Amino acid sequence: MKKLLFIALFLIGAAGVNFAQSTFDKAEIELYQSIYGMEKKAVLQNFLKIEDSKTEAFWTLYDAYELQRTEIGKQWISLLYQYVESHDNITDEELKAAMSSSMKTRDKMDKLQKSYFKKISKSVGLKTASQFYQLENYFESLLNIMIVESLPYINEDHIK
Repeated sequence: MKKLLFIALFLIGAAGVNFAQSTFDKAEIELYQSIYGMEKKAVLQNFLKIEDSKTEAFWTLYDAYELQRTEIGKQWISLLYQYVESHDNITDEELKAAMSSSMKTRDKMDKLQKSYFKKISKSVGLKTASQFYQLENYFESLLNIMIVESLPYINEDHIK
């Protein structure tokens, strides 16, 4: 597990973004997502225990999952940038809309993970699906911590 943590920290560091100080164009976001996706796939290949006869089925499902996860990730990144741009002057209405959008995006990701957990369980097996789900949530948690630590707080006037 220590090896996994080291790889994950490297992966997250390579793909991490300091939202408080950075603005990226669409091409840069796609580059970071691509690097993150490739390195994450390499970690999964190293740690998942998949029967040889089911390897192709898993990676086909995984690639389909990643395409959808990347699209949701783009929506999430867009929301983060909007927040960073307006956090000092955000109105209550804008804050409410931003929070609603953020929660809807989170729900989309949860729904996607649940859907692919079921698909992988059925096609490849419960153990592999559980390993995938565990690792996916591990990476997501690390990335979320990095992002939250780099986001500016909402203007104190909005905290009551």
